Amino acid sequence: MYRYLSSYFTNSSRISIKTLTINDIKGNQHQHYDTTSRTEPSQTAPTNDGRTDNDEACNISETPSVPGSSSPLRPTTSAATRTVLYEDVEPVDELYRKAHYHVHSGRMQERLVVMKVFHGPRANALLRETLVFSRRFLHPHILRPVGISSPTSDVPFIVFDGACKISIQNRIASALSDNLQPSIQLGIRIVSGLATGLDYLFSSCEVPPDFSSFKGLELYITGDDNIKISFGPFNPEVDRGKAGEDERLKIFNDLCSEVFKQANHLLYQDVPVEQDPSGSSLFKGKEDNTSTGSTSAPEGGPTDNPSAQESSTSRKTRIELAWKTPPQTRATVAFIARHYKQYLERLRIGRTTTLQQLPAQSIQNFSSIHHRCSGYRKEEIVLTPHIPESAIISYTAPFLHEICSICGKCVQEEWPPQWLSSAMHSTQAKYPNDKFELTLRKLTRSPSAKWYIKCVDCPGKLYKIGPGETLSNFEIHPKNRQHRQRVDERVSGDSDW
Repeated sequence: MYRYLSSYFTNSSRISIKTLTINDIKGNQHQHYDTTSRTEPSQTAPTNDGRTDNDEACNISETPSVPGSSSPLRPTTSAATRTVLYEDVEPVDELYRKAHYHVHSGRMQERLVVMKVFHGPRANALLRETLVFSRRFLHPHILRPVGISSPTSDVPFIVFDGACKISIQNRIASALSDNLQPSIQLGIRIVSGLATGLDYLFSSCEVPPDFSSFKGLELYITGDDNIKISFGPFNPEVDRGKAGEDERLKIFNDLCSEVFKQANHLLYQDVPVEQDPSGSSLFKGKEDNTSTGSTSAPEGGPTDNPSAQESSTSRKTRIELAWKTPPQTRATVAFIARHYKQYLERLRIGRTTTLQQLPAQSIQNFSSIHHRCSGYRKEEIVLTPHIPESAIISYTAPFLHEICSICGKCVQEEWPPQWLSSAMHSTQAKYPNDKFELTLRKLTRSPSAKWYIKCVDCPGKLYKIGPGETLSNFEIHPKNRQHRQRVDERVSGDSDW
């Protein structure tokens, strides 16, 4: 059952651990041991309930190595872990549901805790993998195990010290339904806590975990909005990965972006098509300042008045939270951790959170969606590695597949939008001999399909619509000399026939 635990701490010097010592809530010590081992633990005596007691916890004084690793694992001590009886804990709410375990918020002796309950044929083995790996870390943003189920319990579980009553997605959704300022401040705290915790994990893992292991990380939030990170079973002999800065930043970006998207979906129950998922238009023409090493965050931007930001929202305003990174950023997870931590420290001494405000028209090209309800407004809080580049982007029309906050309808694509059909008829009336038609295309690097105009007389070219709800961009083409010549030749040919 515990063969993995034995091999985890065994190297060429034949150092081997066969026991895991735990203390129950009354202070009595018990040992889990490998029943498949040829050598039984010494100086042990079976108790009436089948467990094996020992007077002292087993300690390791030498440093074992993981096969294939150039650097040894940190010395690990099987320090006594308290046994928690089944009846001493009370699950409150489910926070995560994984393949081999569920995570609940719970209560133990009137204090809030996090419980990881394992199930399946490998439940006990996975519990021990999780416990051994979790006890290698001690950090304010990492959940700390404080108890383990009794060896005789039919339900294997680990208890972690963390006052996490609701999921992090629920907490974000609650802030988004409140107002801009609480949402901005919570978003900054989440970015800071996640970056700080991941930076610690990256620097503490002599054996860098595989990328897929980090995709399964669990994020928690306490009652005072501190971020906690936890993980499932991890086998360093199998789940080995890369340790480069690019991989680290990708892990952080994906986790941060995903938790914000999940919170938006939880609150609004839709998944709108993003107009600019990479954020490239937001960063267009801006230099990346993160390589300077400076962690100062100058206040301000085009609109710096916090009261103006608050008054810009209304009862029906939709507020979303997003994380975006410049395509060629030189930021690192360590930089983001330092930068956001310093910004939080400034907030604690009374500084107000202010982000630049941008109208959507200044950075985005509207697609072919045409849904306009009077009074619609959306404020998207876009956080970035460098806080002065972060922004609040205002929209006056919803995105595709978004549920409009005014009429309650899900936005669907019109084929084509009514304004575009009318504009095409008007332009055709101006140039009755010309032949052009609408086409819906998804071009390279474009996040979604958009409407273009194709000229039949000048094949191989597509023309953008706009600006706004006009065809002014295209109307330059019918006046082109070569185009007019081709139209005249076609019309003349048709007449001869």
